[in-house]
Amino acid sequence: GGAGRALSPLVGPPLLAMGGGARGGRRGAGGARRGPLGVAVSDFDAVFGKAYGPRWLALRSAMAAKTSLVALHNGFYPAPHLLSESLGVPPAENRDSAGSVEESLGKAGPATGATTLEDVSARGGAVGEGSKSKEQLVASLSNCCLRVSEKVTYGISQALHDPYLSGPAANSIRPFYLLDLASLLPPLALDVAPGQSVLDLCSAPGGKSLILAHLLFRRQLVNTGARVTLSERLPEQEWTRHIGGAKTELVCNDAVHSRYERLRKVIQEHVPSSVRGSIKITQRDGCRYHLNQRESGYYDRVLVDAPCSSERHIIQQSRGGPIKKDQWTQSRCKQTADLEAQLLLSATRVCKPGGRVVYSTCSIAAAENDGVVQKVVDKLGADVVSVCHDTPVVELLEDIEKTQHGWIALPDTTAHGPIFFCILEMSRNSKLGNEHRQSQYSET
Repeated sequence: GGAGRALSPLVGPPLLAMGGGARGGRRGAGGARRGPLGVAVSDFDAVFGKAYGPRWLALRSAMAAKTSLVALHNGFYPAPHLLSESLGVPPAENRDSAGSVEESLGKAGPATGATTLEDVSARGGAVGEGSKSKEQLVASLSNCCLRVSEKVTYGISQALHDPYLSGPAANSIRPFYLLDLASLLPPLALDVAPGQSVLDLCSAPGGKSLILAHLLFRRQLVNTGARVTLSERLPEQEWTRHIGGAKTELVCNDAVHSRYERLRKVIQEHVPSSVRGSIKITQRDGCRYHLNQRESGYYDRVLVDAPCSSERHIIQQSRGGPIKKDQWTQSRCKQTADLEAQLLLSATRVCKPGGRVVYSTCSIAAAENDGVVQKVVDKLGADVVSVCHDTPVVELLEDIEKTQHGWIALPDTTAHGPIFFCILEMSRNSKLGNEHRQSQYSET
């Protein structure tokens, strides 16, 4: 099933009394537990209460709270200082932790200077000689993001409708993108660089694709190798296209038409037209992406931000009431894990030998996280793929937790997430023929 061999279905009696359904619940025909209005109630709280133990009440409460967002500076925006001014936030060199994300990152102190996302990437802070300290990484990130606090919410609302900030004066692109801070971690862990071919297999709504685009197309200028900072205004024709003769490619895919259209809109609103020519947006079944022989083993990096059960969204939808069976069941969770495993298997097939795949979800279910990774590793074998347990990007979020194969950010400790991610490295020595690879990636 979707859970790996290290996991088993979590079953047991209800452990928590949550909402009216638990207080006045009763069994209907077929044994289904029902709330006071006869609505079938799932065993959501029993399952996760067993998985997380005494922590579950605090975690559930944190997931029910409004999601904490940050405003990510759009690295393609030609006049980023206008963003801070529009939000009423002082420039980075004059900013204290109240106006940045440092508060949630360990209070590294005020940051200075304009910084781009590539300064925060895994490559910029690689482990080893010349690696950045935690304080330096945090300072870099605090210059890329602004905390969305109550005092700047109105400013953000106004900025979104400001014709100068989002209209022709800014090349018709928006100056920032709102996202959960923990969402930065999977694309940063992918460790992309100009000259690579990168696939974002499940791209919508598009926030992680924007991060990848920043890292791929802003690091250097054509024929100069010059660094680019947020404060520099660049002619559109100077964005990176080729580095050292290698073509830089970003493919963003989503199978669902409504999500595909949303992805296209996000890219159009945040990326200049000259760069959009190097970004291909596709609408294909991610589980069958590898069946195109031209793309088998083609990509240097693949991100799989898989569709998941998204328990935080379910809890917020319930508005404090019980979780209904039409919202979540263990069998549906297992089906989702099976789909995720197929997506991850497809990703490994289109990744080059020696390449990297990052798998991520916003689920808290072990079956959809470590369980999926375990299933794929068991199926392919250690001679084809291995799990990487070391990345400097985890230093960017205090209290992130190590799991069997990856890391998870949970909102009761980090104030962000949930976000799980795992890094898979493809073996450099694997030489799988097409027939052998076809059998390896057969349906499960």
